[in-house]
Amino acid sequence: MNGSDIGIVITLNNAVTELGVANTVSAIIAKRHNGYFISRLDDDINISINGDPISGETQLAENMKISIENKNYLFFLE
Repeated sequence: MNGSDIGIVITLNNAVTELGVANTVSAIIAKRHNGYFISRLDDDINISINGDPISGETQLAENMKISIENKNYLFFLE
């Protein structure tokens, strides 16, 4: 949603997709039979969903805004 990567779509074709900041994997999105879940991997990185910080695994829903440090993403299903 912002920065030099604006407009880039990350396709979630694999069971696990890594999201990172500064060459570090900060979070993963896992595809499961009951939906998509984001989990943090680095406690030193700020991760929030719709402005609320997450500490553990969180299920994603349509149009949720994910923020990892200064990178912003919008989760949507095709």
